[in-house]
Amino acid sequence: RAYAEKYGIPRAYEGYDSMLDDPEVEAVYLGLPSEFHLKWTLKAIEKGKHVLVEKPLTLNHEEAVMVRNAVNRYNDRKPTLTPQPNDQKEGGTPNKGTGGGGTL
Repeated sequence: RAYAEKYGIPRAYEGYDSMLDDPEVEAVYLGLPSEFHLKWTLKAIEKGKHVLVEKPLTLNHEEAVMVRNAVNRYNDRKPTLTPQPNDQKEGGTPNKGTGGGGTL
């Protein structure tokens, strides 16, 4: 907090949980080491936050299913993975095998 006060940063948190409890925080970016992605992604989803997770989303398929289930349980709409322009064929269809979009 001293750093925030010194540099005029209007809001500082004691930890991730306190940040997720703030109703004014609408979205979070998780650039943590991969082994922490599942824990903090699930916590953020449960708090109703929009979540952008650095890749990989999770360490394995089972964890990805847990994220999908949490999204379906706590949110009104399913997340969509948007392909990067280089991954998209002419006409808007993602290339197979390139990691191009789809629904989680």
